[in-house]
Formats: sequence, C-alpha cells, structure tokens
Amino acid sequence: MIRKAKKDDLPQMIAIFERARVYMAQNGNPNQWGDGYPKEEQLRQDIARGVSYVLEADGQLDACFAFIIGEDPTYLRIDDGAWRNDEPYGTIHRLASAGNRSGVATQIFDWCSTQIRNLRADTHNDNLIMQHLLEKYGFLRCGTIYVRDLSPRIAYHFVARSGDEICTYSHVIMNPLQAKPEEIRIEDIAHALSLMTRANGHFPTFYSVGQHCLSCMEEARARGYERRLVLACLLHDAAEAYLSDITRPVKHHMDYYIETEHRLLGQIYVKFLGSDLNEEEEAFVKSVDDTMLYHEFYHFMKVALFSPAPQKLTTPDYSFAAFEEVEKKYLEAYRELSGD
Repeated sequence: MIRKAKKDDLPQMIAIFERARVYMAQNGNPNQWGDGYPKEEQLRQDIARGVSYVLEADGQLDACFAFIIGEDPTYLRIDDGAWRNDEPYGTIHRLASAGNRSGVATQIFDWCSTQIRNLRADTHNDNLIMQHLLEKYGFLRCGTIYVRDLSPRIAYHFVARSGDEICTYSHVIMNPLQAKPEEIRIEDIAHALSLMTRANGHFPTFYSVGQHCLSCMEEARARGYERRLVLACLLHDAAEAYLSDITRPVKHHMDYYIETEHRLLGQIYVKFLGSDLNEEEEAFVKSVDDTMLYHEFYHFMKVALFSPAPQKLTTPDYSFAAFEEVEKKYLEAYRELSGD
C-alpha cells in the first residue's frame, strides 16, 4: 500500500535512507547522497507539505519517496536535449528502498503514473542502478538538468500510455503519428524489422524486412553509391518498425498512411542522416528497393512483378536467418555506416 508519510514514520524513513546511502556508496555512487542527504529537516518539510509517501506492507515500510505534482524549478533549464512534452507532470524525488524485496520501484512508478500521465525524475551519473530501473520501466533520457547546487543530473521523462500510443522494444511509449526525434531509436528499428515478414507472409519461407534492408544496402554499395545513400537504403523501411508493413496494392489507397509514413521516414532520415532525402536521392533509393523487390518475388514465387527485369549487382541470401542474427547485422551495418 502506498500512502502519505506521517511524522511517526520518520524513524523508519531515516533508517531506510541511511541504508540507501551505504548501498549507493558500495555500488559506485558515494557522492550523490554522501553528505547525509536527505536531512531529517527535509523529510519533515516533505511530510508537512503532503508530498512524502511510503510503501507499506504488514506494518513495515518497504520504501519512501517524494512525489510532487507541479513545476520543478530545477527542470526549467535542460541541456543536451528536451523534455518529451510541456504537459503537467509529477516529479519523483528521494526514492529509497528498505531492501526487503524486489520490485518496489516498479510498484511506485505504477502508482505515480495513476496520479498523472507525465512523470519526471533525475539521477546522478554514477547511480547506475536507478538509471537501470528508470529505463527498464520506460523512462526516456532527455538531457541534463542542474540541481540547486548546480551539479548535473540525468533528466528522465515517462509518458503513460493512452489509446494513441505504442510501446517499443526498448520501452519507449510514443505516438507514431506524432513521433519525436528522441523517441526514435535504431535499436527499436533493428529489432522490429528483423521480426517483420516481407510479402505479408506469403513467401514460402520467412524472409524479413530487416533482411530486405540489408540486401538493399549491399546493392547500393555495389552500385558505388556514396555512404549517405547506402545508409539511406538500410533505413528506407524504418518507418515500418512503428507503422507496420502494408502491401503496395493496398497502401496506394491509404492516403493518410502514405502521408504519415513519408513524414515519419523523413524524421528518421533527419535523425540518422542529418537531413531528409532530396528527390534525386529518393529516386536512387527507390531504384534499389524496386530491384530487390522484383528479385525477391521472382526467387520465392517465380512471379515477375514488372518488365523489363531490373538488373542487380549482388547475390542476396534468401535463406532463413535467425531473428537475432539479422538484428545484430542491421545494428552493425548502421554503426559502420554512421560512424557511431
């Protein structure tokens, strides 16, 4: 049960924070709360303001934290990034566990997300445990904020799901119709495309969108395309990681989908290439895409989609490949081409 803290809880709360400071120091984070933070006076103030909460089970406190709905002055400035939105939010501060059991952070995050849709938090660069807990739950790193003594903290923002959002492989909650650059991750793209089938599943064996993209990349390389276009060929179906794949005959009748896909793909190109493709570059990528599409259908179905048959310079491997292998190859290809 989560409830507001009372003055009678102070002895247990002080013991929990003392344990937390020792645990943090033993795990490579001696500085964040090294000066005895939070002081008893801070805890008393939190209780008086009604922003101090405890997680209680069988009369014992499992954790304590502060939860404040409203603008946090230290969050007005954020460097090296931006908050996910400017909507009202609640901030989680001073979260500490008694160490009695696992899962308390998730329970607290769950409760907070029922109070308000947007949650924010910050943590020290050395606090790897809290970073892991936040990111595992779906908080997104947004940049750097500065606490009252001007020391930096990693800023996190979580947005609870609504009917218009999806949850990606890396636990980013996003609306693909209104995607933000920081929500687009190459890890999500590589994972999703490795699991998505070409031809709506009608090929005799599984052949993934990820394999298709890797083949397009190799064809572009064989044609002598510059690195930017080779990477564009790897990424040309990346929007499908968020919107799913739709067969061409159907897609031609879905104007809103086409518009959304084009806008999202443009955002992906801007994020990973630095700018969207111009018309000439789009034509180069389409030429490669159409060529590989033709030869995939001819290989698997013995169907010639159009005439004359486009010539390819590579010999794609159409055999089944393990999902994890395709995902790994996609990420390796991206890092090679991008220099990341």
